[in-house]
Parts: sequence; C-alpha cells; structure tokens
Amino acid sequence: MGVYTRLSILLISALISIPALAADWNWSSDTGPNNTDYRIYKPDTADEGRTYALMIGLHGCVENTFGGDEYIQNPDALEPGWEAVAANETRGDMIVVLPESENDCWNFYGTDQERDEKDNENLIDLVKALKNDTDLSIDPKQVYVSGLGGGATQAVVLACLAPDQIAGIGAVAGQAIGTKLGEQKNTYAIPDLTTAANYCKNFAGDNSEFMDTQIASFVHGTTGYWNADDGIVNVTHTDRNAEVMANMYGAYKTGSDTVDGIVYTTWKSQGDSVVYVMKVTGMEHGWPIGGE
Repeated sequence: MGVYTRLSILLISALISIPALAADWNWSSDTGPNNTDYRIYKPDTADEGRTYALMIGLHGCVENTFGGDEYIQNPDALEPGWEAVAANETRGDMIVVLPESENDCWNFYGTDQERDEKDNENLIDLVKALKNDTDLSIDPKQVYVSGLGGGATQAVVLACLAPDQIAGIGAVAGQAIGTKLGEQKNTYAIPDLTTAANYCKNFAGDNSEFMDTQIASFVHGTTGYWNADDGIVNVTHTDRNAEVMANMYGAYKTGSDTVDGIVYTTWKSQGDSVVYVMKVTGMEHGWPIGGE
C-alpha cells in the first residue's frame, strides 16, 4: 500500500466512526438545490434500519469532481479512490457526493462569508436536501466536508458557517481562512491566529456551540524550497487553519510524531483527538489517493 493510499485512509478514518454492511454501490449524476450539479456514490438500496455517513468532496480550483471519469474508472492511477473509501467493511460506509462549483473555483476567499450567499448557500442547501432524502438514510450527525486547495478552504469556511450541519472536515492544502484568491504562497497575507479565529467565530454566530463536537483533519505536502510548500500552497496556510479549528474547539496540542515521512500533529479536547495535521514529505499539490 502506497504512502498516499495510507494517507487517504487516515484522512477519512479520522472522520468516520460507523459500522459497515454489504451493499452494491454505483455512481450516478443529479442536480440539487440552486441547480447544483453533483455526482453521488451510494448503495443501490439502503440497508433497512441503518444510516450512512455523508462525505461532500470539493474539487480544487480549475478542476472538477476530483478528476472526473478518470478518477472513478482508473483505480490503477488513483487507488483506492472514493469507491474503496466509501464502501468499506473496516472503516464504515459513507455516501460520497462530489458537487460542481458554478465557476472554476469556490468562493472561499475573503472575510465577508454568509450562509445565504456565494457557494455557501448552494452547498449548505445541498447538504440539507441530501439529509432530508429518506432514500439515502443519512445520519445527520455524520455529515463531513473534504476538499483540495480552494475546496479545502471552502470546507473550513463551511465548518465555521454551518457547524449545525457539518460534523467535521478533511482539508488538503488550502489557503488560510480570510485570505484572498491568489495568496496561496504569500505567508504575509495569512492573518494572525486571533484575527483568523475571530473570522470563524463571526461566521458561526449563534451556531458556534455546535463546534464543540466538530473534528478537523488537515493534510499538506512539503516538496518546495525548505519544504515550505507543495509547489502551490505554502504549508503555513494549513498550520493556521488547524490552529483556528483547535482554538474554536478549545483544544490543546499534544505533540508531533514522524512515521514514514509523514509528520503527525494532534490537538485534543476533553481527552479526545479533535484536530489532526499530516505533513507529507515529497507529496505535491493534489488529492492524496493513489500509489507512490
């Protein structure tokens, strides 16, 4: 098993904690609220008497559905892919939904985020519609958002804006919350922790209490000069986002360990690990699923 395959399992396993049952799973396309197109990987028939976790996967900028058909149909190139992560006897089953942004990138940037504007409204309405679809049997307490690049920052924004809807996030190499589009390598543009945490608190508003039970997992490759970035995004952006979520959760850092070139850092709250950061030496900017 390649390092990136193991990493993808860790990223998802950090979020999912439900039992799995056997079923036939397939991809299909659909359109949700506000004409949001998406692809969905789900069982042909939900097992009676059980619920499923929901994973919303957000593409990066100038991409779509994490590689489109190749991502789904070419397991040799992108193994194990969402299919193996979704329907898995060990880690638990989850329905995967890959929505398309209206443009080439999500509107994650800036400090004026609201629930009823930009991509936020489309994604939150999509989550609500999927949760309300009785044929899917979604567990409302097991709804997660993951993303790469711009999709990663959008996931952080949604975690702050709609903690009443989102139980956790998995973010890969996204810009820091509150930064502008195109500032992915600019460390001077990253707000200090207090400022960035206040952005999140302001986004959450009266829903901030729901962040007490959220969890967040972050991944970033280090391949550039002084291992400072993954060729696209400076790793300091991920550091700040992780610190913001730890601040929101009232979590404390427990230390770091290095295994097989991956540096793991964890924050805990009330004895439970709630924020994870994985920095992978040699991994370029990309979704961490596939062989070495």
